[in-house]
Amino acid sequence: MKNILLVFITVFLCTTFYGCTKPSGIPATCSNSVKDGNETEIDCGGSCSPCPEAAAITCNLNAFSFVGISANTYGEYLGSSIRINSYSSASGYLNFMFLPHDINVATQLTTGSFIYNGESYVMGVNGSGISDTGTVIITARDTLRKIISGTFSFSARRTTGSSAATATSGLFTNVRYH
Repeated sequence: MKNILLVFITVFLCTTFYGCTKPSGIPATCSNSVKDGNETEIDCGGSCSPCPEAAAITCNLNAFSFVGISANTYGEYLGSSIRINSYSSASGYLNFMFLPHDINVATQLTTGSFIYNGESYVMGVNGSGISDTGTVIITARDTLRKIISGTFSFSARRTTGSSAATATSGLFTNVRYH
């Protein structure tokens, strides 16, 4: 009877005051798919393992480098599509949208736009009926934390004229989407 009482008291104290940890020393809250305790994101940060690094996006806009980082790079879940948005005070705006598919499968972009040399460029159709195109390849996707990484490229037309520009060698990493 004493042993049962001792076990009961130990379990009670552990769960009430100390928030029991797994045998590895990691708090139980670090694997429950909920942002709780002192976590900075779902199941990471604080006393859990570190969270993925901040979001970043880079690409070449013709011969110009675009670099967007951290809070100025984010994603939005719009229906079944994901739109990646980025802003850089040195580079301007860049965004594109796609329907997410399997990892490492090329997917057509549904929209894309950017600022290049102070002019707006948007994916569209030229005067000859030829459409601008673009692709994205998802290289990593965490559906629990809603974090996505991948590569992209697309062409777009100037909104005030007929010239075109391209976004090539695009890379987006750890972009949070909500």
